[in-house]
Amino acid sequence: MGCVVAFIPEGMPVCVALTLMTIARCMKNNNILPKGLSTVETLGCVNVICSDKTGTLTENKMVVTTVGFVDDQLTGETAMSNLSSGSASLPLEKLHRAAALCNDAMFDPLTLDAPVMQREVQGNATDGAVLKFAEAARPNSIAQLTDNHPRDFQVAFNSKNKWMLTMHEDKNALNEVPTYDMLVKGAPDILIQKCTSYWSAKTGDVKPLDVAAKLEFTKLQERLSRNAERVILLCERKYQPQETLGTNAFGDEVMATGLSELTVLGVFGITDPARLETASTVAACRRAGARFFMVTGDAGLTGAAIARNVGIFTHGEPDTYDTLVSKTSSHGSIDEKDYEKTAVRSGTSILLEGPNIPKLTDEDWNVVCAYEEIVFARTTPEQKLRIVNELRSRDNVVAVTGDGVNDAPALRAADVGIAIAAGSDVALEASDLVLLDKFDSIVEAIRLGRLVFQNLQKVR
Repeated sequence: MGCVVAFIPEGMPVCVALTLMTIARCMKNNNILPKGLSTVETLGCVNVICSDKTGTLTENKMVVTTVGFVDDQLTGETAMSNLSSGSASLPLEKLHRAAALCNDAMFDPLTLDAPVMQREVQGNATDGAVLKFAEAARPNSIAQLTDNHPRDFQVAFNSKNKWMLTMHEDKNALNEVPTYDMLVKGAPDILIQKCTSYWSAKTGDVKPLDVAAKLEFTKLQERLSRNAERVILLCERKYQPQETLGTNAFGDEVMATGLSELTVLGVFGITDPARLETASTVAACRRAGARFFMVTGDAGLTGAAIARNVGIFTHGEPDTYDTLVSKTSSHGSIDEKDYEKTAVRSGTSILLEGPNIPKLTDEDWNVVCAYEEIVFARTTPEQKLRIVNELRSRDNVVAVTGDGVNDAPALRAADVGIAIAAGSDVALEASDLVLLDKFDSIVEAIRLGRLVFQNLQKVR
């Protein structure tokens, strides 16, 4: 106690509290809401920022810009024009029907009088974009389709499966056992493995999904992804269940046998423009000495395209998991400190996708965490959490920004969890700080956090 009295000025605790309170008040004036004074102090130490893409780096205002089939491609406007004029092909008709029925979004009743594209949507932004496309192509068609084809069963979308499923009874079927139209919508790289046929836009009939057709589909998906479009695949099949609908046994049956022998209807290419301030925010964070990474659930090519647009990727083609493995294997075990002294890395950027993240060893993580520019794509909430923990375990002070339920574990585990005010309640609860206005407020938050240390040095 004698040492404490001798070396710590009696006014220090008061000065620290007042400094933190003053900075917190300045943050509030800049539309930044810290939940505790300790958050203000930690912000000044942040050297890594892991940001979600959708709704954080982008505006979360998604629009269908491309409608694709295995053997054809249309712009969103052309597809809507064909549907509204009655000149749509049978595959396009089926795609429109699936877009309306396999959808969990709905229009806000208070905005129904507004033009379709200006209406507010309740539900997932991706579903909202598909819903607006279907309604704009044929006004009032969604209500009619849902009334004529009520939903008898559904499996809701989740970030782990990355697909949703609905079932509607086929009243025209002549079988004694009830037959259902099963519609599935989700990530192409997951669902295409369960498809055996496709609707041809050129011939208007169903064809086998052979090797050549899969190659054409892969080219279509890559083309849209490189254009920074989120790709959503819609499939269908006729299904006769063995178990009673709504029971646990039926749910197990659908998961075991239902998702097979699907027929590809088509894909939607959905764009989500980046926030106007995102590029300048990324550049400002880097000038301040903080590395800026993207952690997204989208496909790797889509995430990389957005990363280039906003300045997260500033070099040529990024390294990948295969590049990483070849480098670490050729140089043996590399710890974090030794890695900085070697010439293992050919560039400063790397793109890692979710399926490869569990394969990373401790040596691999040492290499990954030394990169200047990283995009983690196709990640699950569990993988986002692991990314944060791996970065923190290597002496990084990590801030995580996000707005969705799937971001909550990472927000809670980070040194500073930063949520967007328009985000989900779960994300807001898990965060330490809330940006009430624009995303670029994060730059001001870090500046004010560092100002705390400068003020405390003056007090001392």
